[in-house]
Amino acid sequence: MRTQISAVVLAGLVSVSSGVQADVIGAKIGATYWFTADQGNVETLNLQFEHPLPFLPNLAVSGFSADDSNTEISARDFWLYYEILDNDLVSLDLGGGLRQYNNSRILSQSFDGYTPMLIADIELLPDADDLSAYIRGSIGKKDGDFIDLSAAVGFHILPLTTITAGYRYNKIELDGFDGLVEDETIKGGFIGIQLDF
Repeated sequence: MRTQISAVVLAGLVSVSSGVQADVIGAKIGATYWFTADQGNVETLNLQFEHPLPFLPNLAVSGFSADDSNTEISARDFWLYYEILDNDLVSLDLGGGLRQYNNSRILSQSFDGYTPMLIADIELLPDADDLSAYIRGSIGKKDGDFIDLSAAVGFHILPLTTITAGYRYNKIELDGFDGLVEDETIKGGFIGIQLDF
């Protein structure tokens, strides 16, 4: 039953997105400086690649590494997504993929693994010349459940350059990784820059 529902949902996403995929090949490269409450300053990177082929998903990769005296978490997100809406007022991307934990540890216990994830991106006024806003949310289930939410405003200082400022909240439940029974919350404001090609 779940397989049938998933197939119907995927078919719907493909059919809806076929009319709103990117008109040309493009890429977005972003970096942020995340001022977290407990893990200090965290650098994050983000890369998105879009194309005009209607039935193939777009590709995105992001990652961060956060640590304090008891914890070190290195995470990489890989996902495919479709543009469901794309107009002057709002754009909506929906997709799914994997979060990879690599060379991470809680106290003295190290762990590695993958968590399946779903992700949604909503951007308001995406084609505005001066100001826009976005909300991104992702959830992961199975080993290493997580919820990762961020919201920001973007200031378009040059035709291809946007300065962002916002807040990000990331709660990770590490149950299932090598017998770990721990939670970790990474949260705080951030500033960043994004280049659109």
